[in-house]
Amino acid sequence: MNVVSIRTQTNGSLIRQIDHSSTYDLAKAAFHDMMKRSISDENIVKVVCILMDDEGAVHQFDKWERTPAEPEQNQG
Repeated sequence: MNVVSIRTQTNGSLIRQIDHSSTYDLAKAAFHDMMKRSISDENIVKVVCILMDDEGAVHQFDKWERTPAEPEQNQG
């Protein structure tokens, strides 16, 4: 099983990565770990993650994009 990820950094550059796991369970854990680490990383603004087998069948797909921060309101 494979985890394919594409992460967009704050400067617009992309990080593309493919990781292989020997079992479905390990790949599923890696998929969720990649999403968690990407969302927690302030330098990442968007992530696309795919769990797929060697034949190209997609078993899970998820994407996330950072919500822009609200501008602070003037309190005075």
